[in-house]
Amino acid sequence: MAKVFLRKADSALSMLDSAVDKNETDWVITASYYAKYFSFYAILAKCGIKCEIHDCTIFAMRFLFVDTGIIAEDLYEDLNRSKELRVDMQYYPCSEAERKEAFALAKTAPDFVLKMQETCGKMHFAEIRRIRLMLDAI
Repeated sequence: MAKVFLRKADSALSMLDSAVDKNETDWVITASYYAKYFSFYAILAKCGIKCEIHDCTIFAMRFLFVDTGIIAEDLYEDLNRSKELRVDMQYYPCSEAERKEAFALAKTAPDFVLKMQETCGKMHFAEIRRIRLMLDAI
């Protein structure tokens, strides 16, 4: 399943390029967010963790991966802000400041995805077991 979500992240990056080329702000932030979300979700999938609520997935990132030093906090903040901006843009008109932020966050998407791919590739059985035990404890 991890490979499936990494492919979905790559697909979202491809759509992001198209949205940037067409200056489609709503789709820029949506594609950017989903590229990041799917790439992190690949790590959860590799650990055998299923989470269908985006806020819970992002909380899991912090609790299971950032707080344990596996993933850098700035990546968590990037994903969390991308989600907030995507939700805001879905329901409300976009301000110029939000438009600029959307394009700035889009620029971080390829590196974010690469870092998640690297993390996913480095995950080993003992680390996965430790993460699952942490989750079982709560």
